[in-house]
Amino acid sequence: MKLRMSSTCLPSPLIGHRAAALHCPTITSAGLLYGCVLAIGLVAAISFLQGCIFEPAPARLNPAAAPTITAEPTVRIRIVKAESAVTVHGPGKVRIGPADHSAESRVFKTPLTLRHTGAGFLIKPQSGHSVVWALPTLMIAPESRGGIVIDGNTYPHVVTAHPVSTGNPDAGRLDLVNHTPMEQYLPGVLQGELYGRWHPTTFHAQAIAARSYAITHLAPRRHYDLEATSTSQVYTGSGAHARARRAAERTRGIVLWHGQAVLPAYYSSSCGGAGQDAAIAFPFGPNVPPLRGRLHNDWCSASPKFRWGPIGRNRDDLARRIAAWGQAKHREVAKLSGIASIRVAERNMAGRPARFTITDRKGQTFDLPPEEFRFACNHRGQGLASLPSDQRLASSYTDVRVDGPNVWFNGRGFGHGIGLCQWGAQKLATLGYPPDEILAYYYPEASLRRLYP
Repeated sequence: MKLRMSSTCLPSPLIGHRAAALHCPTITSAGLLYGCVLAIGLVAAISFLQGCIFEPAPARLNPAAAPTITAEPTVRIRIVKAESAVTVHGPGKVRIGPADHSAESRVFKTPLTLRHTGAGFLIKPQSGHSVVWALPTLMIAPESRGGIVIDGNTYPHVVTAHPVSTGNPDAGRLDLVNHTPMEQYLPGVLQGELYGRWHPTTFHAQAIAARSYAITHLAPRRHYDLEATSTSQVYTGSGAHARARRAAERTRGIVLWHGQAVLPAYYSSSCGGAGQDAAIAFPFGPNVPPLRGRLHNDWCSASPKFRWGPIGRNRDDLARRIAAWGQAKHREVAKLSGIASIRVAERNMAGRPARFTITDRKGQTFDLPPEEFRFACNHRGQGLASLPSDQRLASSYTDVRVDGPNVWFNGRGFGHGIGLCQWGAQKLATLGYPPDEILAYYYPEASLRRLYP
């Protein structure tokens, strides 16, 4: 089913916006009805918008699999990464066994601690005997009602435990992965990605973008699809508030579509007024019209990070940090010897930096794409002092000035700036724009399609 989605509903930045009295109901052909005003008054916990402050893994997308999806997929979210020990706090009892059902599972009381040793998985309950189980993967399921409680979050369905590969620096550590249906995953994403008090329409638009993003990141060749952090999209587990649950329910199965595949619908907290190109920001970012940067006016001006700076960073410390990032990522910039100058060497069509050039004291020059430049400046490698939050670059949409012992940054926005701008979507929602028009504005030339009922 293909849903109507106009890309010309919103005005250009030079025209201004329509009155808030705009008539909103739309997408009725899909059985969805979006009104300008939905019941507000929900009591919801405030969550914090994420700006992809951590460096994403350069994983290739899997859009080719999307056209074959006709039923709700299961999503595998890594909720614990390479920990030496993990404590399962609830529910009262859990059933643990091999993921392939090659042997019978056993029931354990919680809390229990899970480790991996050379002999296999070590399961240590608070009372009773410890058990060592020589299996490649363990499956943990709640024996009673309620989800599995880990680090204060409750996760639905099952969790699998995976030892980190032999030979990996983190050998002897564990990944935990939550397996859950897509539509039960999404409310936990919406709660983690948006403020609970925000407009219901913003949640509807975000639900469609987040579902599209998740589907294009399904990765059958590894033991998880997505991270539970802003490296992918923030996921808080089950127990999301009503507004998040309702948005997932009312957009069930609907994705953004472009060409012959689901669109990898990147989004960030605040674009600062100008969008970035996915092909510029990420190594494998698709170069398609819906994911190219364009001017977005000042819709996200309410964001605390719409403008930020000046941030002054010590020139020598910054050089060491960038070089350390280069060494960790096997980039030429690892050879950086001090900083003589930094300049924006190229910009995209919307005016955001597309390439930074660093010249060191030996006259060597190093080019970095914008997101790699940001991550290098924020690098937190071994032996480097931790950066206070107010010293981190919130985005790569920044001007740079080298002055004496310092490098100064003045920037705009929070995150990579591709696709949907969450603060901008919230502003448009409060002005009366419905979800399909908000999505059309941030992903022009994409359409809406229901993949599964």
